Amino acid sequence: TEMGSTLNALAVTVQYIPDEEPYRFGQPLYQYLKMAIPNFGLSASLEYDREVLYQRLISDPSADLELQPGDWASWKIIPGSFVAGAGTGFSGIADPYFSFGYAGVCVWFIVLGAFLAKMDMVDIRLNYKWLIFSSLFYWHLLVSCRNTLGIFTKPASLVLCVLAIWIAVRNFLPFGRPNQPGM
Repeated sequence: TEMGSTLNALAVTVQYIPDEEPYRFGQPLYQYLKMAIPNFGLSASLEYDREVLYQRLISDPSADLELQPGDWASWKIIPGSFVAGAGTGFSGIADPYFSFGYAGVCVWFIVLGAFLAKMDMVDIRLNYKWLIFSSLFYWHLLVSCRNTLGIFTKPASLVLCVLAIWIAVRNFLPFGRPNQPGM
């Protein structure tokens, strides 16, 4: 009943894939990584703009094979509102299914479960690397259960860019250099 319910997106995904459309075999993961790279320049990239996507979909119906999962679900569920930017959201279960089917769902949740189990066993107050990860990236991972993995990769890449800039700049500041033995 709710337009953005994850069950609706999951049901539509299972309905169409693989019966009417093929699995995407990692194409969304490639798109997420491609979109994670910050846009350096004076103009914004319009490659994933809804108007541009709509024009491609109208001229070539097979263009829906190139849509990101969230856009694909919006196009299938509410095509009339697609151009206006309306969306349905997606599902953390449908995302691996969209690319790899049931095997993808099993692998994704086994890996995610093992990772979260490992994180749960570590006292993050005493382990610097896990503390940094949980402080900077864990909250992005939480929202991926309600949406695609792209919801994690974009902000995580921006955080990594900021960290890289900070590490590079701190070497030029007298108070920002790490203590080195013998100095």
